[in-house]
Amino acid sequence: MNLISLFILLMMAFPQTGQAQFLKKLNKALETVNKTLDDINKQLDPESQEKTQKAVTDKKNEATQAVTNAVNNTAQQAATKVAAYVAPDFLVRISGNNVNVRKSPATTGEVVTQAAAGTLYEFVSEKDGWFEVKIPGSAENSYVSATVSAKVALAAVPRTDKGIVKAADTDLIYQKTVNTSKYSLITSYTITQGQSGEVEAYCNERGAYTDGRFIPASEYYYKGKQLGWCIVFDQMHTMFSEEWEQMETPIVVYAADATGRKIVVAGETYTLTRESY
Repeated sequence: MNLISLFILLMMAFPQTGQAQFLKKLNKALETVNKTLDDINKQLDPESQEKTQKAVTDKKNEATQAVTNAVNNTAQQAATKVAAYVAPDFLVRISGNNVNVRKSPATTGEVVTQAAAGTLYEFVSEKDGWFEVKIPGSAENSYVSATVSAKVALAAVPRTDKGIVKAADTDLIYQKTVNTSKYSLITSYTITQGQSGEVEAYCNERGAYTDGRFIPASEYYYKGKQLGWCIVFDQMHTMFSEEWEQMETPIVVYAADATGRKIVVAGETYTLTRESY
């Protein structure tokens, strides 16, 4: 097997990893191949070493270029995919609570998820009292009953690229407080414009029980894409690891109004509390 074939196999082996982890594994594989070539060269006699040194160097350069080209192509494909997004003319807004989103247009269809009131989906088609919709960030279409949802024009929906995300040096902090007879919990989303063009968010949960005990804090970090009518966070890492992972179920953020002071995250409304610089 030549080196180019080896690196093509490596590219196929790591398609789902995060970019940092992906590059780390490729570089490690490249180091291993280079070391193997050096070891083989050392076993040759001096005359053969001189004759084969150029060939070994050429193979190293060829392998290095293969990795560089593969990484650049992957990055370019990802950028093209984001740039190619075209927003639909119409969306579907859920009007009921805990509405079933199904795989097929029938009440017997398998339930994919449940949607809260106000959740938005891309409109695909309408037939026999059912909307065919696309979940932002998903490649598959689903169905919701027209009795618990409505078709709305994209132009009538508040935008997420006007007010919700500002400059890279500005963090907009949105909060939701839940008070019960047993505890009080505050969840905060800090949203900012990332340096690389992606939208980033930091989620923090903290609270206390009524008896004074603190609820252990949790922290999550997200990044994703600005689609104009929503933000799709599809990568995350926790407070225990800084390595980005692809999310099976993206978090979708909508603007609750045109002022940018309220957002909807996973069906829950958060209010802008402050801006930090």
